[in-house]
Amino acid sequence: MAKKKTEMDELTFEDALNRLRELAEKLESEELDLENALQGYEDAVRLASRCLELLKDAEERVKMIAESEGAKTILEDFDTDISE
Repeated sequence: MAKKKTEMDELTFEDALNRLRELAEKLESEELDLENALQGYEDAVRLASRCLELLKDAEERVKMIAESEGAKTILEDFDTDISE
């Protein structure tokens, strides 16, 4: 069964990153009540996951292009550890 597309699935990397930045600013402002802060945090986790998904897809495309062109460049994996 195919997964139903959501609004999040339609976001480009740039759109997701911009929304994540805006949300981070709101959360850091400490002006949100607890319920809105929790909802914002939940949305931020989803946006971060979307960004990571798109970056992984881009990495795979770069690898495929390099391999198909017989590139001799050594490609290093992205550091996807976002837990700083």
